Amino acid sequence: MAGQLIPPPGQEALMQENLTKTQRIALWADLVDATEELVKAGLRHKLGPDGDVDKAFRDWYVREMEEHDRTVAHMLDELHRRSSKHAR
Repeated sequence: MAGQLIPPPGQEALMQENLTKTQRIALWADLVDATEELVKAGLRHKLGPDGDVDKAFRDWYVREMEEHDRTVAHMLDELHRRSSKHAR
């Protein structure tokens, strides 16, 4: 299905089961670095050769974290509201 965030069974990315915690963390860090590079490549394409990609990335990251914080705050408010309703 186009736009599906979770792959269908059997098509998910596999991780070797015998990795140590250190190797798993290193794999995660590589994924974070690769994601950052993909965002920067998109910004570089959008801004052109003379654009300040690092500044655009910092600005993008601030906006993303603000949105993340709003989402988490909303989820906590909802959790509190729902748990208060049932905690009689």
